Amino acid sequence: MAETKLGMAPLLGDYRGMKSFGSGVHLLELWSNSAVIETDDGVVLFDCGFEFTGPRIVEELRKVTDKPVAYVVYGHGHADHAFGAAAVLHDAETRGYPRPIIVAHESLRARFDRYREMQGYHEHINRIQFDIPDALPGFSRNYIYPDLTYHDAMSFRLGGLTFELRHARGETDDTTWMFVPERRVACVSDLWVWSCPNIGNPFKVQRYEVEWARALEASAGRKPALLLPGHGPATTVGEEKAHNPFF
Repeated sequence: MAETKLGMAPLLGDYRGMKSFGSGVHLLELWSNSAVIETDDGVVLFDCGFEFTGPRIVEELRKVTDKPVAYVVYGHGHADHAFGAAAVLHDAETRGYPRPIIVAHESLRARFDRYREMQGYHEHINRIQFDIPDALPGFSRNYIYPDLTYHDAMSFRLGGLTFELRHARGETDDTTWMFVPERRVACVSDLWVWSCPNIGNPFKVQRYEVEWARALEASAGRKPALLLPGHGPATTVGEEKAHNPFF
């Protein structure tokens, strides 16, 4: 999570909503973003928000497509990126669609285990850091573990598109960034958040600053035309700047 003490109002705000970029590529801009990649055979949803924003994600998704969600990819295991899956699974069940396959890096399972073991501690720290009132949960409790994990890299195909997943260490040790070569789209979760990278603060652990920089260089090396970040607006890259989507 981005770790400035903001209170709950920014987490519950509308922000910019769903932005579409053509060829079935969309970014739902809430406090934390969700990327939607449509194919002929279904949808890949990259990051799925907070537990309490899951229904909003499904609502916005269904405004742009009725296709089934085939895969949900967790960009990393923080509460604002990997806990809205229940609403997506419920939507699939209600519509009679196959259950989406949830994919993440293998280290995410251990993160979920630690969160469950330290639930009370995390709730206490989050209430202090984010000024969360007692009426709202201080930390997510609905843990939906991935169905499929990988070690360093994996790829899958859906509806004529290739989805390349790569492991990185940045804000977390379980980060996944995704590249879709046919669309030249990079989904990078919190490797890019439109603010100074939070490599540690008194409330949370130190992060992986060197590995973080290397992951950004690796994703830039794929020459994406569109960068979909974990927070903030998308970056569209002109051909003359395709070597570096971060400036």
